[in-house]
Order: sequence, then C-alpha cells, then structure tokens
Amino acid sequence: MKLTKKEQEFLLEWLSDDLHIELEKEESDFPNPIARKLLPKIIKKLTPITKGNCHGCNETMKMDEISQKNENYCISCIN
Repeated sequence: MKLTKKEQEFLLEWLSDDLHIELEKEESDFPNPIARKLLPKIIKKLTPITKGNCHGCNETMKMDEISQKNENYCISCIN
C-alpha cells in the first residue's frame, strides 16, 4: 500500500502517540504486551529513511526518491 506524505506523517504521529500512551500505563491499567512489541516495529517500518541530499535541488532524498540512473540525484531532477 502506498501512502501520501501527509498520510504517512499522520499515521506515524498517531502510532507514536498510541505507543507513548501504552508505555505510560501502569500494571493496574492492563498494558497490552502485543502493542508494546509491535508498535515500535510498525513505526520503524513507516519512518522514512533518508539517503543524503540531491546534487541538483539539494533536497533530502528518501529511498524511494532516488533515481535509478544516478543515485546522486532525485527522480525529479534526473527526469
């Protein structure tokens, strides 16, 4: 599933808030061990990995924005 940048940011913020709330729970509040285990993994997978700056526009490139023709440039600058 492909998310827009805004959708991804919203989802990351929401899941991060859920994880923060989950970690603040006391034993008497019935913490969810599955959420404590899976939420950090999901957040890590959704967090974009940057791959340096484009030599053309100097914007930070994410893994899916790197041109296959030249890894020093983003897709927008190479096309």
